[in-house]
Amino acid sequence: MNKAPTIGREQLAELVETYRAALAARNPALLPLSGKVRYTENMQVLPLPEGLWSTATGTEEPQIVLLDPVSSSAAILGLGLEHGEPVGLGTRLRLEGGEVTEIESLVVREGSMIFKPEGMRGTPMHFGPVPEGSRASREELHDAADSYFTGIERNSGSIIPAREDCIRMENGVQTVLAPASNFGSSTAEQGLNLFEMGLHDQMDSGFFDYIPRIRSRRFPVIDEEQSTVLGMCCFDQPGTITKVNVKNVGEIVLPPMFRRPTSVGVFETFQVADGKIRTINAVFDFYQYGIQPNW
Repeated sequence: MNKAPTIGREQLAELVETYRAALAARNPALLPLSGKVRYTENMQVLPLPEGLWSTATGTEEPQIVLLDPVSSSAAILGLGLEHGEPVGLGTRLRLEGGEVTEIESLVVREGSMIFKPEGMRGTPMHFGPVPEGSRASREELHDAADSYFTGIERNSGSIIPAREDCIRMENGVQTVLAPASNFGSSTAEQGLNLFEMGLHDQMDSGFFDYIPRIRSRRFPVIDEEQSTVLGMCCFDQPGTITKVNVKNVGEIVLPPMFRRPTSVGVFETFQVADGKIRTINAVFDFYQYGIQPNW
């Protein structure tokens, strides 16, 4: 049974705007901070105002804003500005008793394996209002996102309730059903542009054998009105697999980044309509193997 909301969407929307203004001013005190507020950036506990709070020069209009009155939480995904340069930004905020007790950010900077700032501006493809009769319940949203992560672990697209035209954007790069002329995947020179494939075909291909575990899964913000859930987790890549056999392609040598112990921190949203995921939008980056999210 869902607990009754203790806060309204309007108050959470105001909190998001106050956060953006506070970050631009490098002044977290503009937020109604609790004395026990906890801040992590890229899964590291930091004191305020360190990290992006000491280098930010603003934010652009978020691509996605999620409001969850049930958990008194909000989240944004889009671009921040650091010394005037764009950075990918996913932030989660939580209120307790009218005060901010949790701030969690994932920041992706130039130099990441993939990052295309222009792809993080404007409304994402397929993302938009979902008619009330087509929305998913909190449980259905949780389960849909969770099945996506399990599908990667198991190399199985069949367990993921996604539309055939589902689009995924990662750090501003279209990584599902991308036109051939778009940003190529890291294996394109071997004859495999994974980004041109559909979501189910990617999962069924066997390419993701190098990701045996997706752990520390959390779904802390569920926006029922937008039928969208935020999933956060870590992809563990032990580095023990150097080659994979891809269905209908053959043996593919994995890029160096996948051949060494690495964990990927993920901030990913899933919008569900009529029981199927229609759009996935994420920011992620690579960190030391085994890193913990500190939540």
